[in-house]
Amino acid sequence: MEFEFDPAKSAANVGKHGIGFLEAQVLWSGTAVERLLPYTDEVRLLRVGLIGEKLWVAVYTMREGRVRLISVRRARQEEEVEYGRET
Repeated sequence: MEFEFDPAKSAANVGKHGIGFLEAQVLWSGTAVERLLPYTDEVRLLRVGLIGEKLWVAVYTMREGRVRLISVRRARQEEEVEYGRET
């Protein structure tokens, strides 16, 4: 799987959420829950999965066969439940 992202946005994501987009690519190597997000300008998806012992959420879109990362953050309570993990 190929990934792409804006390096400046990845750095900003580290400052805001404590994780960069390179590290977040691990979300595609394990069990995850995905769902479509209601955007009108492009198809965006949300992926919930584990990195270590913590659940993370990636928002992404597909561009020319590559995963384009938009943001990554810790999972919210409802997303943890959706993943099948009680908080």
